[in-house]
Amino acid sequence: MPTNFNLHRLGYQMTAFANETTIYKHLDETMPLLAHSRTGDGQHLTVFNLGQPPVIVSVPQIGQGRSQLVHLREPDCTTPLALNQEAPGSNHVEEAKTRYPASLLNQVASQFGVQLTGDNAKRLLNGQKTDVVITGDGSTGKLYILNTPDAGLQLVLQDVRRELTLKDSYLGHVFTDKDKQNLTKYGDMGRAVDLIDKQSGQKFTGFIGVDKDTKTLTVLRADQIRPKIERMSHLKGIPLNGLQKQRLMEGKAIRLDNMTSKAGTSFSAYVRVSAAGRNLRFDHIPTGQSQKVVSAQSGQKAPTSAAEEGKPAKPKRAVKPKP
Repeated sequence: MPTNFNLHRLGYQMTAFANETTIYKHLDETMPLLAHSRTGDGQHLTVFNLGQPPVIVSVPQIGQGRSQLVHLREPDCTTPLALNQEAPGSNHVEEAKTRYPASLLNQVASQFGVQLTGDNAKRLLNGQKTDVVITGDGSTGKLYILNTPDAGLQLVLQDVRRELTLKDSYLGHVFTDKDKQNLTKYGDMGRAVDLIDKQSGQKFTGFIGVDKDTKTLTVLRADQIRPKIERMSHLKGIPLNGLQKQRLMEGKAIRLDNMTSKAGTSFSAYVRVSAAGRNLRFDHIPTGQSQKVVSAQSGQKAPTSAAEEGKPAKPKRAVKPKP
């Protein structure tokens, strides 16, 4: 467990906040409930394993990049703890509906002169970017929360740029010509790559995409979208097999036909992970378009039918030279 306790990257989500103590629940319900707090001499993590007394792990404030491992999962821990369990040192914990405390909205107002309400407020407090906003000093951009190892939660304004500028590398990944072409044309790179967190220096796997509103690069961590894909049995009414889910988790595109939209209509689309959208992206295919269209990002043709997928290619007919 890193000393900065960036639990969101490990699959934990904030569920409650009281008396300077934050309660986290894991996406995997077999993992224990956690309580995290900070003091002047370090950080403290309380692990609640079902049927066992709480275990408190304290880590002093040491240099960035150092770490201490904590064994969170215990044998026979198969039932999640109730979320109304009180945090250490607190009298009462109220369940929260967002990842971050609503008090950050007051900080947005004082720091940037922006009153966030509705969907923008929900997106910010759930760890997403807002729509483009105009700050008190006339700047334009998207607001988001950055969880830094030393200073904790920080509000950041991502400025709007006139055009996308791609350097040779980003977060430790060196772009290929194909990477740049995909980012410029499609807004997504089309594959998952190894990256380096510029705050902690730790390596992680992620998807790089383009925020079309700000013309800047954005990253979606693979561990934030892969659990969702793994749990999918169907997508818009169409069954997903293991190979299709694996291709999605690699950042590649798959073609799905006869999906059902929210309006109840049938449609076909190429589906891929969207870093900017923080979700799956659907590139609709016009009705009647052949399934042999090449997906530029996947680099492969979609078969006309399931039977054709394993059919060997026909040998080319020999051409006799002219006399």
